[in-house]
Amino acid sequence: MKKIACFLLVFLFFSVALDGCKGKKSDVSSTPTSSVSSEEEILQLATQITNSVLNEEPNFLNNLFDTLAIRKTLSDNSIIASQLDTELGRQALAYNLKFGDFAVQAVSNGGDFRFLKYYFDEEKLHMIFRTYDDFGLQIIDYVFHHDKNNQLKIEDGYIYNMSAGLTQSIMYDILYTIMQNLQMQDTITQHLTQAITLFEQEKYTELMPFLQKYQEELLPYPVYNYLYINSLNETSSHFIDDLNALVHLDSRCILIHELIYYTHTGNYAEAEKSIQKLMDYTGEDPIYWLFYGKALYNAKEYAQSLDAYTNAENGMDEIWDLWRGKQDCYYKLHDMEALNQGYEVAKEKFGMTGEDIEKDSHYFYPAK
Repeated sequence: MKKIACFLLVFLFFSVALDGCKGKKSDVSSTPTSSVSSEEEILQLATQITNSVLNEEPNFLNNLFDTLAIRKTLSDNSIIASQLDTELGRQALAYNLKFGDFAVQAVSNGGDFRFLKYYFDEEKLHMIFRTYDDFGLQIIDYVFHHDKNNQLKIEDGYIYNMSAGLTQSIMYDILYTIMQNLQMQDTITQHLTQAITLFEQEKYTELMPFLQKYQEELLPYPVYNYLYINSLNETSSHFIDDLNALVHLDSRCILIHELIYYTHTGNYAEAEKSIQKLMDYTGEDPIYWLFYGKALYNAKEYAQSLDAYTNAENGMDEIWDLWRGKQDCYYKLHDMEALNQGYEVAKEKFGMTGEDIEKDSHYFYPAK
């Protein structure tokens, strides 16, 4: 597909991951389970989804989407309905349903994927999954139903980061793709293209007033929230206050971006508050210890940071950022023995060679 293929998958994180590591391997079926009626079956499905991603097998999650149900929802838009059976429409829809590919890419980059919790709302099964990549978080609350073949499928969801419904995000991404590829340059498409261009050029001081001027017409596009929040982070001296002033944002979206901001600024007390509020929605997640540890590290509280990283390690696999965080703490605490032991771990865990270790230690941990 030409031009910008899919904002939904491109703009789910604030940042790009570092080096790669892989999850543990285990067998997983390529066919979604046919029905779910008990906690045991729900957790079995969650395990299948998780293992497929950690095994770098994206199609299990991709195939869980009820394409027919989603097509029916998308057909409410006449422009999309006219293109769904064309090659462009089929490609756009297929690309937008590659959530498995996105999660696998994050894990391959050294990130992490995890099932957090399930619950029922109005007799609908919800399952919340979290993807981590380089101190960026994607949390999606998937909504399941049984299709006409009694197969459990994803019919919708909610993307915390975008403050938008899953089918809403897919709809507006496909709409923009169609308008771009067919050169149907209405005013809204032109304005969105201009906003994206300014963002890619990092012209945030120009982008902010532009987004504010055309907010009413661009707000239905979930990518608007991404552009606005990132630009706000680059231009505002009162980011948290300005973020909370965006009354159209869901509290879950605000909490994620607060946590990321407080982590990078080293405000560990406020980061902890954001984590506690997020856990009301997601339940416990060891990745929160990683964020808290990074916030402590940025506040130069190295011993407490190491404790937080240890707590994270007790609940999850040692991904790259967790390993790096511990190494940074060892260096700041002048614990060279632990630093060297960490490199021994990296040989086995990440395949680092002696030459890799020598370069890494000279660059990140020079002799004092």
